[in-house]
Amino acid sequence: MTCSGRTAAEKPSILALAATLVILAPSSAKADAGGVSFWLPGTFGGLAATPVTPGWSYETMYIHLQQYAGAGREFGTSGGARGSVVTGLNARADVLVEGVTCTSALPVFGGQAAFTLLAAPGNLGVGIDATLTGPRGNTISGSRSDNRTTLSDVFYQGTLKWNQGVHNEMVYIAGKFQAERMTRIDWPI
Repeated sequence: MTCSGRTAAEKPSILALAATLVILAPSSAKADAGGVSFWLPGTFGGLAATPVTPGWSYETMYIHLQQYAGAGREFGTSGGARGSVVTGLNARADVLVEGVTCTSALPVFGGQAAFTLLAAPGNLGVGIDATLTGPRGNTISGSRSDNRTTLSDVFYQGTLKWNQGVHNEMVYIAGKFQAERMTRIDWPI
């Protein structure tokens, strides 16, 4: 026995139990940008950490997003008359992400270093409409839309990869995500 009243053999099992409870504790799911991935699709796949041939490379990715959301709600007034509100949102994006990567032939901390610069020219469109129907059947409608062709900010990604037989490890640096900013195709740097 020790001063705490537990044997040395009991302490690791208590720590294992505590770690298991922390891991299994329920928590709410959180998503970047309202469910849209912060990372570009395809940039970190199953073979992302495998070594590549040193030198320059060029990559192109096409991204198409199309989303529609709509809702309606009926309501009643204090006099019992009925009305409704109907809204809709339509969002679309067509973006061509283009980038260049330089992969070093010289080892950096025993690994393979690479640096990528990316930019994304594209067209974004969003539209919203709403209709309010009052108790006497009168309606008020409105809509608003915005469409623009633009170029994103240039954003970067640095990687450092190590290979040990069939085991590959990688660390990376990227820009800072700013959750309080609205949807856009400029990327935080």
